[in-house]
Amino acid sequence: MEPVEKAEAEFCLIPSKLAMDGKKVIWNGGYERMAVTPARTIEQNPKRIALSPADAYLVIQDKKFDGSGPDKGQGPCLILLDYAAVQKASLRVNDDWTSAVYLTLKPDFKEFKFGLWQQEPPISNANFAKKLETEKSAFTR
Repeated sequence: MEPVEKAEAEFCLIPSKLAMDGKKVIWNGGYERMAVTPARTIEQNPKRIALSPADAYLVIQDKKFDGSGPDKGQGPCLILLDYAAVQKASLRVNDDWTSAVYLTLKPDFKEFKFGLWQQEPPISNANFAKKLETEKSAFTR
């Protein structure tokens, strides 16, 4: 078996809900996406943002579709990353229906661990921030 030369992973995340114009989905425009990590808040940006191990989890959320009411969507979603196998990581969080995390894994990695979370029923951004703080052990390794 040949050794791995390059391994990449891409996670596409859809927080809260899709913006609509009648029955038509708005794919770009109309969103206020952002990511909250243990280290920082990353505002909507058209460029990829480099991530580091300090960004152990990313709460992907929308300011407008914040999960706080019936027309406000599901609320945030979360991705947990184990950087032990990660060589390079970046995030795209722009005015678009999806946000994405891009990972290049180390050539010698044996396993890569991650976690994904999105609650049913809906939860507001604010209530999820409280849940993350009070139930921290449920969202960490």
